[in-house]
Amino acid sequence: MIFRNAIRGILVGAVFCLPLGAHADADADDTADHLTIAAPWHVESLDPSISGLPFLRLGIAETLVDADESATLRPGLATAWSVSDDGLTWRFTIRDGVVFHDGTPLTAEVVAAYLTRAEELPGILDRAPITAIAADAGAVVFTLSDPFAALPALLAHGTAVIMAPASFDAQGRAVDAIGTGPFRMTDVSPPQSLDGERFADYWGPAPAIDSLRYLSAGRAETRALLAESG
Repeated sequence: MIFRNAIRGILVGAVFCLPLGAHADADADDTADHLTIAAPWHVESLDPSISGLPFLRLGIAETLVDADESATLRPGLATAWSVSDDGLTWRFTIRDGVVFHDGTPLTAEVVAAYLTRAEELPGILDRAPITAIAADAGAVVFTLSDPFAALPALLAHGTAVIMAPASFDAQGRAVDAIGTGPFRMTDVSPPQSLDGERFADYWGPAPAIDSLRYLSAGRAETRALLAESG
């Protein structure tokens, strides 16, 4: 489900702005095994609070809540969510059997610790009146100071992607982008390029392509030249 959304985002980004430079290398039976995308959005940093959207759209990382093309919310890394009668406590049940690209299991404890960090940084979560984020029996629990019905929608935002603990050093600085998505990042050169390959242990449907490359080019003329050159 999330893979389809991620790939849809890739193709929409490539086709919506053509000629941006979406080029797929294919073998003899016309089955594409590599996709190259050129678009105007930079990968400014490994920190999701700055560049979470490219990691989400390229299928490197995922969010607790997903959204379809009509912006209808649907399960992501959380299979379900509920809110208390007073609107102050939200509970998100974490999907079983998910691992990060480094093999670390996705758990409620990992997610709660990560989102606590994310909530303290500039990003979408600082718009919600969150007072605490904790793990409880396989779920992540948000405690709010005031009712906030838009919380699930905020958790579908690119700055709310979930990264593995090893993505950060002891000082909390982002040093890698280790997500749970259908593609594992193999190389990145901010702000211009990012490479990824299929993640064999992805919890959802297997990707239709083996690898991808993302190229950032701000000028439309540059993207046109990239497309013309293949």
